[in-house]
Amino acid sequence: MESILRLSRVRVSPEGPFVTILYFAAERNSPEIVRLLCKFGAPPSQSMRLSPSNEPTIPLLSYTVLVTEHDLFDTIGMALALLTSGAKSDDVARDMWENFVTTPTKDLAKPTLKDDPQRKWCTKEIREALCRNLNPMQRYFLWKADQQERPSKRKEQIAQGLGLSNLLERHETDLFGPKAPYQGWMDGSKLNNFLCAKSGQRAIIFMDEFEKTSEEVRKALMLPFDSGFYKDRRFGRQLDCSRTIWILTSNLGQETISKFWARHQRVGAPLTGRLTEIVPYFPFNKEEQAVATFKFMRELWNKARKNINTDGNDYLGHLFVNFTDEGQIASHLAARHYDHETDARSLSQAVSHEIETRLCYEFLKQNEEVSNEMNNLALTKFDVRLETSFGDSEIVVKCSGVKAMKHTETEDDL
Repeated sequence: MESILRLSRVRVSPEGPFVTILYFAAERNSPEIVRLLCKFGAPPSQSMRLSPSNEPTIPLLSYTVLVTEHDLFDTIGMALALLTSGAKSDDVARDMWENFVTTPTKDLAKPTLKDDPQRKWCTKEIREALCRNLNPMQRYFLWKADQQERPSKRKEQIAQGLGLSNLLERHETDLFGPKAPYQGWMDGSKLNNFLCAKSGQRAIIFMDEFEKTSEEVRKALMLPFDSGFYKDRRFGRQLDCSRTIWILTSNLGQETISKFWARHQRVGAPLTGRLTEIVPYFPFNKEEQAVATFKFMRELWNKARKNINTDGNDYLGHLFVNFTDEGQIASHLAARHYDHETDARSLSQAVSHEIETRLCYEFLKQNEEVSNEMNNLALTKFDVRLETSFGDSEIVVKCSGVKAMKHTETEDDL
């Protein structure tokens, strides 16, 4: 691994740019490779020199967003991998993500210092491309990472020495183990191997200080929580964890809850003395509702990108869903459909009803028959926008032709 990292720091050519292996991983859109390289010492906050001279450099995080421009990748996972590995949010101009729901403007931000590095590399052309491709979820993760206090090296060292490294897990590979063929995949992890041993049986898993986990870890847990099934990382077997009880503890809001309880408690000490924690449910605020809505919009974006397979009756595919001002659309759907009782499910249903249904209707209006050969052509583009008429707004979906696409391998191709 050390030899690979040394090779990653050599020039591609004397006249060409100075490119590290992390940039190739970004072009490959491989979060797992990025995490592995960062784990072995590759710095996540680094820049690519455009020429051998002292020219402006593009930070890797911004470059990851720009990859979307031509390859039409979904780079949300890549941006998250870099941020959880230690990349700085300021590697993307701060004014572009501080208000993460609002689409950033194309105007260059005023630098606070004359030698502001953002001023050097973030040219008008690059900023316009970032505005087109930096989506609400990426802006939210940039904002969120800026709010978080990262664990020090000493804290990680002591936690690992005491066998408490699971409290600091930031990646789903730390929790479940790496996938094949990455290094260590045959070893699994404590949690992966426990679920294998207890498949179909009653079991209890206790996870303390759950608030210290990353968004990536929490997303990885959604599948076993929701479906009751989990895929073994070592042998690929589907495991039944539907009878598993998961206990997650957190200290979030402890002081506020204690003050509220002191003012409003109506239950006597004999019972309260036997309650260890009382955990309230807090609904999403307006900004979080919009981000959650965009998450489901992005899932639809990925679903529409999948190849057509007429043999399997998968006719709707090989499409490019172009959301015009994603933040505005997401905020509109959240404001109209969010329900405190059903929470995120109400937002998923809103995207399905308001966008996916209209997309299917517009898709069926096209007169040409669907064939697998269409997968070799350019993507068919469908624009999704919010139109306002007489004070009332509604989602509109229209087919607008084809979207030229540079051919790149996706995970489905591998």
